[in-house]
Amino acid sequence: MDPTKTLQGYRLVLREGNGYYEHFYRGAGASILDASRAPKLETEFKDWWRREVDKADRDRVVLVVLKPQWETIHGRWLRKMEEEEWYNSDEVHGRIRTTTAQNLSKTLYKREILTDDWGDTIERGAGSIGSGVINADGGTSTSEEPPSWFVNGVCVRLMKNGAEAVIRECSGSTAIVEIAGDTSTLGVTYMEVAMVPPVEYDMVLVTGGTNVGLEGELVYVGGMDAILWEPNMNFTIVNLVYLAKIAG
Repeated sequence: MDPTKTLQGYRLVLREGNGYYEHFYRGAGASILDASRAPKLETEFKDWWRREVDKADRDRVVLVVLKPQWETIHGRWLRKMEEEEWYNSDEVHGRIRTTTAQNLSKTLYKREILTDDWGDTIERGAGSIGSGVINADGGTSTSEEPPSWFVNGVCVRLMKNGAEAVIRECSGSTAIVEIAGDTSTLGVTYMEVAMVPPVEYDMVLVTGGTNVGLEGELVYVGGMDAILWEPNMNFTIVNLVYLAKIAG
């Protein structure tokens, strides 16, 4: 078990609204179960969930459902299954472990023990499947390409200690980063850093979509929509998922 991979041994069930942070979790060693394309009929969804529970057991990872920003039909079905003890009465297999983005962040950056909604510890599995995204149909996709935000000027956080830095010299999947506060430098790969999520009034770079390459000030966030104030005094609306915080 790699001690720097703080989410290794977990398989995070991401529903709609949580995809923005996927690269953080994957970089910390978690595997991802994409539930956004899970069956839309309740009976089929239950069968699908049971298969995923069995698959997680075989892979020796623990399924953890991450709460989305808003309620979804899949979330209601999972809660109903929990209440009805649908899967079986065994605590290990029958209990659906649900946590929040805040709890995950504490584990990701501060290495605190991951807890569920009830405050109980979620023990990690012994598996180390953390490089791929498991689709709703069971397939796994992996990529050796660095993420689109891994470019010069982007603010990142070191996975090993949580220190913030700025990418200064990027070359493929590796880069030289400058540590915030002391200007010392360090060589890293993209798997050793996570992008710092932008907040309102940060300077940002658009890393995808039709406005890729655009820089501006993030002046408003509403759901997944973000409004940028460009240097030419224009406003542009972009998807929040494409934004990376950059050094001012």
